[in-house]
Amino acid sequence: MGWSNLNELGRTLCKRYFEEESFVKSDIESFNNFIEKRLQEIVDENKQIEPTIIPNNVDSYKIKLNKIGVDMPMLVEADGSTRPVFPCEARLRKITYAAAMHLNMSVHIDGTQREEFNAYIGNIPIMLKSKYCHLSKLNREEFIEHGEDPDDSGGYFIINGSEKVLVKVEDLAANKFLVTKSDTGPSPYIGKVFSESAAFRIPHTVEKMRDGVFYLTFTRVRRVPIVLVIKALGMTKDQDIMQMISSDIQYDDFLVNLYQFADITIQEDALDYLAKKTGITQPR
Repeated sequence: MGWSNLNELGRTLCKRYFEEESFVKSDIESFNNFIEKRLQEIVDENKQIEPTIIPNNVDSYKIKLNKIGVDMPMLVEADGSTRPVFPCEARLRKITYAAAMHLNMSVHIDGTQREEFNAYIGNIPIMLKSKYCHLSKLNREEFIEHGEDPDDSGGYFIINGSEKVLVKVEDLAANKFLVTKSDTGPSPYIGKVFSESAAFRIPHTVEKMRDGVFYLTFTRVRRVPIVLVIKALGMTKDQDIMQMISSDIQYDDFLVNLYQFADITIQEDALDYLAKKTGITQPR
């Protein structure tokens, strides 16, 4: 099969794919996942609030954040009544196509739940044709009845009457380690990973210098020996470190890292070394 045939096959496959799948399918699925899962995860990361000022006769006062919910887009009229709002009306009235968010909370005083209530915490823009959009369940005729193009793929927002999109950014997947060969700089190989836990996402860079020592760079900490970071985290035995790297293969190339810092055998010494390296005072 020649290059011309391969190119033609590629064009045919792309055409068939987008005939069956929406070009913005990934955007809509990402938004649905954000509403259905990620919002709750954000709430769970801040599960409990303890006010700094409480009544004198109270020993413990806690507000627990429970389940968050998102409504369908509604319009509040001047008389206070509500009704569904569709994207076409949002465009014409120059308003934001958004839905209300409600959070269930409970108040606990001295270990006993005293009150539980749902609180309105704000509005969130709704992506067109997502699960929380009124258009998601309409057929072609109903689309036209509501002033919409039935061939519109959605995947965008309406903010103050204007259509807005989120620009996609190509980035490394979280917690996936990628190693590349570098033609510039002191390290012939560079490994990168975005370490992600809950709402925290920090880029890490691992470099293998020409002397064989691996160095780690993250946030404002630049090039610290990775063996010391491992020991500072509590794994101080060389045998455990080697088994963590691989239980099947003996990585002789890594032994130079262990030899160089063989005199550091306890976690406290590793922390002191890193503190001096980074200019941080290590409290005793």
